[in-house]
Amino acid sequence: MSIFVSKSDEFKITFHVGTLAGKTVFFKTEKEADEGVGKGGFETHSITCRPLSYAASMKVQETSLRNDDGRLVFDPIKFRASRFKQSMIAWSFKDEDDRQIPVNDETLGNLSEEAAIFLMGLLNER
Repeated sequence: MSIFVSKSDEFKITFHVGTLAGKTVFFKTEKEADEGVGKGGFETHSITCRPLSYAASMKVQETSLRNDDGRLVFDPIKFRASRFKQSMIAWSFKDEDDRQIPVNDETLGNLSEEAAIFLMGLLNER
């Protein structure tokens, strides 16, 4: 085990997505998905993330500050969003043509609010 984070370090988090009463729902475990939407009523997906190095962590913290009448104030919403963007490498989502959807500012910004909150929560629990 190394005390350093390399560009090749990554970890994967698996989760499940289904539909319940016409609404997309998210589950952390297959058991929860089975109970929530029934066996076979969900898709299994994953996100691939990189652990944050000290330098990346400092960048996240710097981008989480805002100026409030001359005072620097920590903004937890900016912190979560920045940490999410810095950590995300890939995900298993594909487009209609079965091509991998890239992770970038545009695709992250196009996530539904529920999806973004769920995925950020998974990352925070890691």
